[in-house]
Amino acid sequence: MKVQNLINLFILLLIAFLLFKSFYPESKDNKTKFQSKNNKNINIDIFTLPIKSNEIETGWQRVFIKDTFCIDIPRTMVVKDKFFYPLIETLNKSLIVFDSISTIIIGQNNQLLEDSLKNRMYSTIIFYTTHAKQNDFQLINFDVNKMSKEEIDIIEKTLKDFTLDGFKEPNKRLIEWYPFKVEIINGMSCYHVSYLRQILDEPLVFVDNYWFPNNNKIHTLVMSYRLSERNFWSKDLKKSLESFRILNIEI
Repeated sequence: MKVQNLINLFILLLIAFLLFKSFYPESKDNKTKFQSKNNKNINIDIFTLPIKSNEIETGWQRVFIKDTFCIDIPRTMVVKDKFFYPLIETLNKSLIVFDSISTIIIGQNNQLLEDSLKNRMYSTIIFYTTHAKQNDFQLINFDVNKMSKEEIDIIEKTLKDFTLDGFKEPNKRLIEWYPFKVEIINGMSCYHVSYLRQILDEPLVFVDNYWFPNNNKIHTLVMSYRLSERNFWSKDLKKSLESFRILNIEI
């Protein structure tokens, strides 16, 4: 059962987090009817994914990782660095392998935004892929309307437990947990977690975390910014999300 596979994977991710101190039945039909946010039924054929990207907005940059993903970012953000996650040799390598090639951080453009360290603004976009076994997850266009309440509740609890594990240190606090969503982003189905966090007495940070199952892997897109800077970041991050495409779709 794919929901159980998802739970097992997140359990392994929890173990990996502690080790390294780092940060349903599937339809045979590849064409599925979805209900979009505007309540109109649309047909998404997996062979048409990814949806064609729009033209890049003036002054923006397209971050493109071949056969992985692409996303547009405003001039107020820059690519920061690529992470390397070691293989977890104590676990099944074919079940949990962090993709160092496709893991990337995008953050605020300090040269453009900061007059001094004290006035530095904060926003990040993080993308990474976790590999699993073939057919462990739903296809990337799974029918969100066919998920039962029980399945949704189990996945929300699993993702919340996974998130809470990152707040065990006394200097980190989860301030608020927002309603869990199963939704469609640019034709791709995903699990959407949102929460408010704080480290020490630093400003509150709002986090959107999107999990995209993709047959033998799961992609994670994290967008965050200081709550006090919402008016500055939220509109551009929404545009970035609308430009986001996963390019290595499995069928």
